[in-house]
Amino acid sequence: TTSARRDTPRTMGLQLQLVSVGCVLGMALLLPSLAEDGSTDAAALHQALAQTSGELDPELVQQAGDHAAWLMDEHRYSEALDVLLPAVDAARGTVHPGLRRLAGFCAVEVQEFEIAFEHLGALVELSRNPVTVFTYSQVLEMLGKYDEAIDEFQYLLNNHAQLFDQHQFLYILNRLIATLRRDGRTEEAAAAFWQYKHAHPDSVTWTDTYQTPAEDYVAGLTAKPFWEPRQFVDLFLLDNHYVLIRRELEAFIAADKPWQLHGDHQLVQGAQAATDPWTEVLLFESGKFDDGNCASFPQLCSLLLKMTTVTGQVGGEFVSGQVTLLKLKSGSHIAPHNGPTNKRLTGHLGLIVPEGPVLRVANTTREWSEAEWLVFDDSFEHEVWHNGTEPRYVLYCSFWHPDWIAQHGAPVQVLRAKGTGAQPGNVAEETEEAPHDPAEL
Repeated sequence: TTSARRDTPRTMGLQLQLVSVGCVLGMALLLPSLAEDGSTDAAALHQALAQTSGELDPELVQQAGDHAAWLMDEHRYSEALDVLLPAVDAARGTVHPGLRRLAGFCAVEVQEFEIAFEHLGALVELSRNPVTVFTYSQVLEMLGKYDEAIDEFQYLLNNHAQLFDQHQFLYILNRLIATLRRDGRTEEAAAAFWQYKHAHPDSVTWTDTYQTPAEDYVAGLTAKPFWEPRQFVDLFLLDNHYVLIRRELEAFIAADKPWQLHGDHQLVQGAQAATDPWTEVLLFESGKFDDGNCASFPQLCSLLLKMTTVTGQVGGEFVSGQVTLLKLKSGSHIAPHNGPTNKRLTGHLGLIVPEGPVLRVANTTREWSEAEWLVFDDSFEHEVWHNGTEPRYVLYCSFWHPDWIAQHGAPVQVLRAKGTGAQPGNVAEETEEAPHDPAEL
């Protein structure tokens, strides 16, 4: 999983850093050293595990752990889980913390949260290791077990605050506040904000109970949930090419090309998660264009290169975020969450907008319109409902906060996308006077 729009993930980035620490601890408990050649004969290993009776042979534990660790190093988490689960089963009820921890981590990676719940829950019952408790609390939140997740977040903040650096502490507090709100406990969420801010004033520099970005908060930047789009010159460029962008989108839809969410899976929970209600076509992230997807949107990607507040660098860094096309099916709910930093703002250009979808940022709600921008600060808590009947499509852009630009200098474009036609000056000239009225499409 990735961090948030990524709302880290995308928002899950810091979580996985801590989970990785848990994996290292697990392997240290399990393995004196990793095998040089981890590519053990998987079939033979499965057969040996299946034939095990009684106490699991320590050498077989070693072999299973070695092979799983090698697969994990190759990012082959599903295969690693296929090794670890039979090994745990062969243990005949013995916990084997190392195997359980590795199994829990792999299950999180492949979004098998029920499996992660089983194995991390067994570890938490055995030992209140704070890293394991943290990962377990995240799994509880993803499964909608809010009361239990809240208890675990509070346990970590009240008993192990000294173990976490500022970013980790804020991430846990962010999850506590968001989970309280998801559970309908709004007043308790605000009370938790002030409780921990007063107890840890050096760590909690946030000033608004709704603006709680977990990864990077800069005090003093202008903070408001929604912004007037017309003050951002770069956005006008896409305004003026709305018809062209929509035509590329409609061609993509007509070709039945794939949509896939690349992060923030935890924001769609329950039965709706199985229907892929929230998906995307990623165009740009972390200073790189997706050449495959830009081939389907060549004019749009060409325009993005001219938008230096979106794709340019400030102080030698790209903005934390993406440019992506987001599809939201009717009947969907995106749970309350925060973006990772207040150094950026977020723009949504309505492309195909039926009746029904609503965006809440802090305590203000707005609706999308076709050919118009919604600009908001996603470091404030926000959520989305779609109570209509048809999918909603918007273009999502992260761009630099104007105060950050004022402090650190104008964005500089250093990119030339390859293989997509996405180069400056490559936009079809006939689109300069493209009409905004969707009825003219």
